[in-house]
Amino acid sequence: MPVVGQAHALRVAADEAAHAFKGSLATIQSSIEPLRRAVPPENARARRALELIEAALGRLMALVEATHERDRATAAALERSTDRSQD
Repeated sequence: MPVVGQAHALRVAADEAAHAFKGSLATIQSSIEPLRRAVPPENARARRALELIEAALGRLMALVEATHERDRATAAALERSTDRSQD
């Protein structure tokens, strides 16, 4: 596969993977609020568990975003290298 095709394939795969991960993580995030309302304020252990889940979700979202940006940057670099080699 030519480098331009590889760059395009990488960009498409990165976009699709990011979308799939973000959608799943958003579903988990939106499921936390009803749980938060259902957990009594005096249940410190359950409240702490929800905080840990939210913190982990934040880290996962940041990781997905960083990976997506890295893959898109890699695709752009592949395209630039192809453009330079054609000059």
